[in-house]
Amino acid sequence: MGNEILQQLIEHIDVGQAHYFNSMDGVYIKAPIERVANDGSYAMIWFKNGMLDIFDKDTITKVRRPTNRLNKCEWCYRIISSNRKTKGWILKDLEEGE
Repeated sequence: MGNEILQQLIEHIDVGQAHYFNSMDGVYIKAPIERVANDGSYAMIWFKNGMLDIFDKDTITKVRRPTNRLNKCEWCYRIISSNRKTKGWILKDLEEGE
């Protein structure tokens, strides 16, 4: 995990209105992010009713939007585990009219 992209993600989250998004087998989760902690070797992102750990070996990639979503995002990051499975996306939806 690159420190620059993690720092960029945290800065986006700090501005507000960020959400955790994931979908599995027809189940869609979108929850507001409540707080973030980063100790250098990993980051913890708390969202309503859950938490996401991002470890050193995970990959953070800036993307246009989640692959299975048509909504436009102001910004979006895909979190991929070390075994190449998507852990989810951290995003901010584009406001209507923008």
